Amino acid sequence: MVGSMLQEIEQRADELKGQTVTTIYFGGGTPSILSTQHLDELLVKMRRSFTLAEAVEVTLEANPDDLNSTQLNDWKDIGINRLSIGLQSFHDSDLKWMNRAHNQAEALNAVWAARDAGFHNLTIDLIYGLPTWKGNEWEQNLLELGKLDVPHFSAYILTVEDKTALGASVAKGKEKIVSDVRIEQQYEQLTAFAKANGYNHYEVSNFSKPGHSSQHNSNYWNRVAYIGIGPGAHSFDGSKRAWNIANNPRYIKAIKDGSPFSEEENLSRFDQYNEYIMTRLRTASGIDLVGCKSLFGLRPDEVEPLLWKDLVKEGKLEMVNDRYRVTEKAWLVSDRIASDLFAI
Repeated sequence: MVGSMLQEIEQRADELKGQTVTTIYFGGGTPSILSTQHLDELLVKMRRSFTLAEAVEVTLEANPDDLNSTQLNDWKDIGINRLSIGLQSFHDSDLKWMNRAHNQAEALNAVWAARDAGFHNLTIDLIYGLPTWKGNEWEQNLLELGKLDVPHFSAYILTVEDKTALGASVAKGKEKIVSDVRIEQQYEQLTAFAKANGYNHYEVSNFSKPGHSSQHNSNYWNRVAYIGIGPGAHSFDGSKRAWNIANNPRYIKAIKDGSPFSEEENLSRFDQYNEYIMTRLRTASGIDLVGCKSLFGLRPDEVEPLLWKDLVKEGKLEMVNDRYRVTEKAWLVSDRIASDLFAI
């Protein structure tokens, strides 16, 4: 697998020619199970193939049970400078229900071990809206988060996907999804916690202390070109999207044979505009009216002016410094707002 990814990097070296790569992100799956040698090989190949910024942000997604002092120090030595630790919850019962391999003690120890190794730029993931919660479990999770005082965290609502164990349990009536009212209550607890503890709510699911927002994710929301390496990885150059074969053996065989390993689609101007609306409305900075006009030749509120005005009246949109943004309370329905504002 790693050999194939090294070949793909080499083959695609010209795609970002003339551009400076500001972020590298090892994610999608569990990259922390890779050996340090393999991670180093990938980073060395990237340094040789692309122009990297001097202060390039290099993030690695890691499970708490994969972290130890030796591993952490090795990662730091090869140039990884940001960790994303998938804690999910501070309750052992939640972790068991989610089939996680770690427990609460390992979760807390992982964060402190990362700090001891010199990783001061780190983020953790939490999930809320669990159907097993009966009382103040979410509030307790937020209290534990406050004690850790991490510079960045992500909080996601549990979603029920088809063809998953949870999806099957819900379909059979064994599990009940949480009511919208309860989700809204937990979201309000979350935003109140963030405000009280000095976090900026800079994107729907992301919160950071000043100066610690994710540069990688911010690039994505700002339509910066990127390439994805490996099975199932996606790429974007501003007008075209591509995605690699998601099947591991087929991906490796395609690389070995020199045959196509990805598919692509050219985005129409409508597609590009709608993606701009969707990604920008996920952020606190919102839609820059001047920037939108420069890109697409019109302000977004010139497409459906009455709809934009109505959303402002309803308290779902607000205008701040010539930018439209979704109000914090309405971020729970931001996907619906964005889809209503798409150009058809």
